Amino acid sequence: MLVYLDSALTPNLGASGLYFWDHSNNRWQFIYQTKVLTNNLFKVVYSASPAFSSIQQPNVWYKTSFNSIDTPDPNFKINTNGDIVIGSTGTYSIIFTGGIKTEASSTFGVRAEIGIFKNTDTSPTFSTQVVLTVPDNLYRSTNTIITGVISLIKGDIITIKTRQTNFVGSNPTVPATNYSLILSNLN
Repeated sequence: MLVYLDSALTPNLGASGLYFWDHSNNRWQFIYQTKVLTNNLFKVVYSASPAFSSIQQPNVWYKTSFNSIDTPDPNFKINTNGDIVIGSTGTYSIIFTGGIKTEASSTFGVRAEIGIFKNTDTSPTFSTQVVLTVPDNLYRSTNTIITGVISLIKGDIITIKTRQTNFVGSNPTVPATNYSLILSNLN
């Protein structure tokens, strides 16, 4: 049997698209999968708004609390701390997007780091440096992206954190955009 699922009409049941019934696994499978019976090539999209409160101290990681998830797999979730809980073991493509800005107009430049953390609070698995140039007393913002491939086990915790690496002074850093994370199972 072939079925089209419209997620606008049936929220929380999965992503829109064509599905077929896989009798041996007793579940609906996406048509677009390359190896439908052995792979689970779906995406999980997380977002956070706002990503974090303003950064008031340099070199202190400020955690993002995610508050939205879009996935066809109910095993993926956001825990009560706003952390991402991995629902299936595998190798994943991970894509992060987000931006920062200065909280007020200033003549100070800002250097910050955004990191993706796996099961740890000490050092990021992936990170990027973000620079807001000296703004001549104007507001400045920048967007960034982090991509990579990561092995995850069901139950692993993923967090996103941001820190300002130079002196904050009177110009704290705040989110300029929603933070988003996309996971795609590559197995």
